Amino acid sequence: MLPPLLKLLRGIHSLWSPSVFQKLPGEIKAAMSMSDVEQSSLLGGGNPKLSKGALTFVDGSQFDMNKEGYIKPNEADIQNWLKGIRDSGYNVLGLSTTIGDPFFKCIDIDFVSLTLIENIQSMEFRHTRLLVHSILILLIKSCPLDMWEVWLERLLHPLFIHCQQALSCSWSSLLHEGRAKFPDNHGILTGSDLKVEVMEETLLRDLTREICSLLSTIASPGLNASLPSLEHAGHVGRVDTSSLKDLDAFASSSMVNFLLKHKSLAIPVLQISLEAFSWTDSEAVTKVCAFSAAVVLLAIFTNNVDLREYVSRDLFSAVIQGLALESNAVISADLVSLSRDIFIYLCNRDPGPWKILLSLPCISPNDLHAFEEALTKTASPKEQKQLMKSFLLLATGNNLKALAAQKCVNIITNVTDKHSIFH
Repeated sequence: MLPPLLKLLRGIHSLWSPSVFQKLPGEIKAAMSMSDVEQSSLLGGGNPKLSKGALTFVDGSQFDMNKEGYIKPNEADIQNWLKGIRDSGYNVLGLSTTIGDPFFKCIDIDFVSLTLIENIQSMEFRHTRLLVHSILILLIKSCPLDMWEVWLERLLHPLFIHCQQALSCSWSSLLHEGRAKFPDNHGILTGSDLKVEVMEETLLRDLTREICSLLSTIASPGLNASLPSLEHAGHVGRVDTSSLKDLDAFASSSMVNFLLKHKSLAIPVLQISLEAFSWTDSEAVTKVCAFSAAVVLLAIFTNNVDLREYVSRDLFSAVIQGLALESNAVISADLVSLSRDIFIYLCNRDPGPWKILLSLPCISPNDLHAFEEALTKTASPKEQKQLMKSFLLLATGNNLKALAAQKCVNIITNVTDKHSIFH
């Protein structure tokens, strides 16, 4: 059953590749567009009819939507067939991975890779999201340890490379120009119609959250049994350097470690996790935090210089920048926790955290020394996190909006609970 299904899905995926798409008749091109129901769903429901206009395809050709019945019955049938095969095919393939060894040892990885990834750069955001949600997350959870080397890099490397570039470009456009831009040209009206902009942003956020869910899955406890806990390091932040291990020590039972050992995977993934802190989507940041926390653990307990520098400098800076966004208020506690872990356990092994904190506008070396001394006087992680939060607010002149917004929420909660807000 699976080989014919894989062939069918590969054929459907190829329709979106530029070399094939430009040769398709208008009837097929129209059928490849999003249905009114799909577009209405992106808008949060309501009237599925959008404003009329011209449908512009990737090859520059147009299909006049002003003509009555622009989606003819036959085209609607093709549209429903394409969506039905994709949806059900992805579900069948995803569920098939959950049987474990029989799937991974009997199905040709080359065949699966060609089917799923060959045309990943031509996929629309909605289809990439579905691929990750319905197949890849289940595949990651079900892949046997001894098959990671064979399966994971082949499937994840092209996906992460493409998604890192696409998400980075689209988010940059949304944050700086007010509108997401990406190559989903099938079925979205051209122009500056507000509904189109809403659909574009929804598609971007949906894919962003799904990719971050994939990272969260990779960092899940069940796939990282060998990762140590910070409890093993104590609370004063002085890990015995003689006990540090090589990354290889965790390779056999930590998927995050496996990913970091393969630079082709690590580079795009670590870039996604950095940039996600600046994307105004708290749901995505929540999931990235879980992945980043696992990366921090490996930086603390291994002797890998590159990883330690990445965490102490790039990640530490990105987390603090994430606290500057009000949208991250709901996840601010996790961001503070990450920053606390990085500073406490790595500041004595890398100058990065010190330099970053000293670069903040309202802080002096004496302030930083006093802060570090205060941290060493308490063994309570909760108190250390509170010290980190207060210090970051002080160091930035109360300009970390996520913390300031959370402070306002706490005040409102205190008033509701009839506690004194001056306590």
